Amino acid sequence: SAGHAGKHICVVNEHLCGKPCKFMGRHGCLDACTKVIGHPDEEHLCAAPVHACGRPCDLSGVKLIDGSTYACPGSCRIASDLDHFRHECDARFCSIPCQLCKRLCSDQDHMHGLESDAIHLCGQEHLCTAVCSSPGICEIETAPQSIEATFTGKNETFQYTKVRGIYLFLGSCSYQRNIEIAKRLKCMKPIAPGATEHIGPHNHSLDKKVVHFCEDRCENCGYFCTLPLGHPQQEHETRHGSMSRTRWAVDGPDDVALEIEGRKFSTNDEGAPMMCNLVCQAMGRHVHIDYCRADDEAACAGNDELQHLTKRMQPNPDRPKDVLTHNLFWKRSGFRDPYSKEEQTNFAKWCVKSVSSYLRIIDDSAVMPCVADLNTVLLAEIRPCLHTVFCHFSILL
Repeated sequence: SAGHAGKHICVVNEHLCGKPCKFMGRHGCLDACTKVIGHPDEEHLCAAPVHACGRPCDLSGVKLIDGSTYACPGSCRIASDLDHFRHECDARFCSIPCQLCKRLCSDQDHMHGLESDAIHLCGQEHLCTAVCSSPGICEIETAPQSIEATFTGKNETFQYTKVRGIYLFLGSCSYQRNIEIAKRLKCMKPIAPGATEHIGPHNHSLDKKVVHFCEDRCENCGYFCTLPLGHPQQEHETRHGSMSRTRWAVDGPDDVALEIEGRKFSTNDEGAPMMCNLVCQAMGRHVHIDYCRADDEAACAGNDELQHLTKRMQPNPDRPKDVLTHNLFWKRSGFRDPYSKEEQTNFAKWCVKSVSSYLRIIDDSAVMPCVADLNTVLLAEIRPCLHTVFCHFSILL
């Protein structure tokens, strides 16, 4: 008798099973079965004393602040023969990114992301990414680029250039269109380490005396007031730009044209080629047409700077309109009159024109009413014309 049970073998290593261990691929596995060839049981095991569980780490399905889902790429390192209620990899720190930057969370508990109220922060100071919430406009910028635009009216089509503070001469006329951008800037307040937001409202400057600009806009060009929010001045101020929010209203049939600086405009043509602070100067003495603001036509009587129009006029012929002096027009706008005192004085010497015909030219030396048809004159008070001009009922609406 050999003194042992089983078959006789010469070299142990040459007669082992060698088939893949049932835990092959798990942490600690030696891959090949070390049982003897033809072992009676069907379970192949290597010689490793411990095999890790190998299941995916339970830190998965975590909803992040940006709406995405995080899953730890690690696998469970707990021994497979040990009972455990949670699968954990061998990472010590949290592997989820910081909520405020791209660095990793500094929490030393890898699994803390499974907590319902978990906050992931890197422990560093951060800049706030929100926009300024203070009332008013943070910055008003006039863009430096120039843009070619095309005006298409009833009488002609021409190009004009939208630029900043530069006149480009096209043919016999020059046109300017400024491009204004009102900005709400990012908050500049720092967020302390360990916090998700700073104390107090968002503000684009740390200076306590920072200026926010008025939010009122010129209704003709859309430019914002450049004075501080809540300014004590009764009138707003701005640089003014292209009258892109307006259209021409010219007295007479729709095909009647008004010529200004070599360009012709008719009723319903867009007002973009003209600027608020230049159009009145280009027209000389003139009147404006605006939508009537009174509930009753009788309320318009007795005002020598306003006359109610009974004639239907484009655009929006169903809306009642009034004839206004230059002075009243700018008072209604709420913005300071951009024209010089001399120009304003000249504009005050306005002429009156009948609904149906043009005014006759008055000699410079004459002091007499500019009236073509006294039966259809629009104003109760007729003021004298002191210069040789045509008076047109025209304004950009």
